[in-house]
Amino acid sequence: MAHSWSRPVRARIVDRGARTTLGNAIGVGRVARRLDAGEVVLVTSSWHARRAGFLVRASLLGSGATLRVVKTDEPNTPRHGLRELIAWVAVPVLALVAARTR
Repeated sequence: MAHSWSRPVRARIVDRGARTTLGNAIGVGRVARRLDAGEVVLVTSSWHARRAGFLVRASLLGSGATLRVVKTDEPNTPRHGLRELIAWVAVPVLALVAARTR
């Protein structure tokens, strides 16, 4: 995804350590606070954008940063759709975790 965003930025951070969307969202929130970011650009696949954006927004609550979600042209497959549908079951609880983790 890092290669999908070529515009100039103040800081480009690629989280290679997170293994889950929640872990990535929490990391984004922490870095945004540390950098006092005004805007965060989340680059993700179109099939993952809605859930990832939801969790990152939760992690940014109270930070003052806005979120822009940019979708790549990675194709959506039925497998991706099913995966996202199943993952959404846990999103409300995960959003609370993301919002409380600083």
